[in-house]
Amino acid sequence: MRSRITALFVLIVVLAAAPAPAVADGGATAAAKKAKKRGWAKLRGQGGFSIRAPRGYRLTASGGGYEVAGRAGRMTLLAVSTAGATRTVAEALLGPGLPPTPNADHFGLKLGLKDGDKGEIYFSRAPTGVAVVLLDPPRRKGKPKAKGKSAAKRPLATSSAQIGNLQRRLFARIAGSARNLGSVALPASTTQEQEPPLALKPFTTVDGSAKAMVPDAPGWVAGGSKGIVEGYNPEQGSYAFGVALPISEPWTCFLPPCAGILLPSMPVQDALRQAWPLVFNQAGGNVGNVQIFSEVPNSGGLLGPGFLSSGMFQLSFQANGRSGLAYAIAGTTIIEPGLWLFYYSYIAAYNGVPGTIGDALLRTWQSWDPSVNQAERQAQTIVSQQETTRIIQSTGEYQRRVYEKTNYNWDAYIRGNDPVLDPVVPNAVGEGGQTLVQGSDGKFFNFAGSQFKKPGE
Repeated sequence: MRSRITALFVLIVVLAAAPAPAVADGGATAAAKKAKKRGWAKLRGQGGFSIRAPRGYRLTASGGGYEVAGRAGRMTLLAVSTAGATRTVAEALLGPGLPPTPNADHFGLKLGLKDGDKGEIYFSRAPTGVAVVLLDPPRRKGKPKAKGKSAAKRPLATSSAQIGNLQRRLFARIAGSARNLGSVALPASTTQEQEPPLALKPFTTVDGSAKAMVPDAPGWVAGGSKGIVEGYNPEQGSYAFGVALPISEPWTCFLPPCAGILLPSMPVQDALRQAWPLVFNQAGGNVGNVQIFSEVPNSGGLLGPGFLSSGMFQLSFQANGRSGLAYAIAGTTIIEPGLWLFYYSYIAAYNGVPGTIGDALLRTWQSWDPSVNQAERQAQTIVSQQETTRIIQSTGEYQRRVYEKTNYNWDAYIRGNDPVLDPVVPNAVGEGGQTLVQGSDGKFFNFAGSQFKKPGE
């Protein structure tokens, strides 16, 4: 088991050899010197664990690890049995968003502890896991500045204690004497997480007649005018909202060929099967075999009395040799003898695309705002209704994937202090790629406590 921690102890020894930090902890340093003179004793723990420390230091079990504490501060030792990366262990303990480190296997971080002190934590990769060492300085208290009655109302002033180089050397020597340190596994809990949604971006037609939040991802294009918003990605799907297409009856064509689509007027479901593919094919598509799976409950006549038939439907289709699934609100009505209207809004996703695609298309539809015709928008509020959303998201192409996420919570291993990272200045990197920490005085230090100075300073 010692092999799990040896590499880390070597790291601490190297760090301890660095120059003293700019703000030294005089009391703790003196305590470290006195501890060295008093002689050392072997401390024993459970499972055959033992460690040598200056007389007067105590050893206690702490959440699967051991804590050695004395006048110079505290050191917590923990061996983690894991095949995962060192950073995984660090993030399990401290949370995500850790600063980058020059060495992914061996690194140290300064911590701001609850009591205002500055601790240090080191992580080191070993053959069978990751070794963790936390160094915590003793608390220092200053003297009250005021006298008299006002002094009794004020708490003692507390100054922030930090780890000094002599303390590092002392604790490195203590850690180096550890034997038979048992390892612990990553304590994990599992939660259900939903994959993040595809980003949307605001879009307004050139003529200002409509707007929507449209997919903000490679391959997606958007356009439209006169209240219509439409877009597509040739590999994933397409959408169009507010399309009102006049269609002529065949008998109106006296001198063929006649422009546009020629079809007799028909109910909305027949129009989706017959007229809808012709619309796409005239625009250069290759759409066919449109089949209606079902009509959304209570959607009949949703476009109002101005349409002879209307509703919301789930459809399958073939396009460019690929199959897909679509949802459409559509209706048909007579404009005048020989001319009828086919109205539709739809979203379509190819089979097998990630659920984030259909989810984004549904959100795009729900955001559509045709300012030139609010009656159309009002007629399609069914798209935002909970039951409609549930129906659409019942298929894989329209539902973001839910997966199990493993969560780690190690606060208990570090004596319940719930340590947090000391603020790190973005992009503050010193010589040799060292990540730097900015102190309260504005000066930069590396993790060993050595002040970083720019050339010429």
